[in-house]
Amino acid sequence: MFPDDENERISSIGSDLLNHAEEFGEPIRLSLTTQLFPYLFLASRKMTTREMSEWLEKTKGVKLSFVAIAKGLKRPELHLKRIAEFVQFPATYLAAVYNLSAEGLLFGDNPHTGQTAIQELSEEIFHSPDGASSSVTSALETLESVWAPIPQEVKYMCRRFFDFTEDADTEPEA
Repeated sequence: MFPDDENERISSIGSDLLNHAEEFGEPIRLSLTTQLFPYLFLASRKMTTREMSEWLEKTKGVKLSFVAIAKGLKRPELHLKRIAEFVQFPATYLAAVYNLSAEGLLFGDNPHTGQTAIQELSEEIFHSPDGASSSVTSALETLESVWAPIPQEVKYMCRRFFDFTEDADTEPEA
């Protein structure tokens, strides 16, 4: 097989994979326990798992058993890693598009404006005359809805699960 034929074959496979992925509809979401983990973790300093479970159900209509909460709290690395993996791609993508550092985007704050790097990028995109592509908008929405609300303490606990390697050429192929 000639190199051009191989490239066309790979491109065809990739295109077919993307078309197949579109059939799944909604993008992957984090589990409820993982989404709530940052808040459960911090609340566990002052509340029991049973109290958290009861509060969630009574005030928010969210059914999450105290056993599930306890299991989640016993495995913080699992949830921190899942959160990091979930926001890694959108952050890396936006950093590449806007010539930023993914780490700076996720952990950066502007002391002069009091805004996070995500807020500043969002304003820049919003005020841009060109607008933004759907992939940029989707990536930004993920960071704004999943990452931005997480308390700083938990964000810093997630930090070790990110790969902020700048030079992808030096990484071994997966």
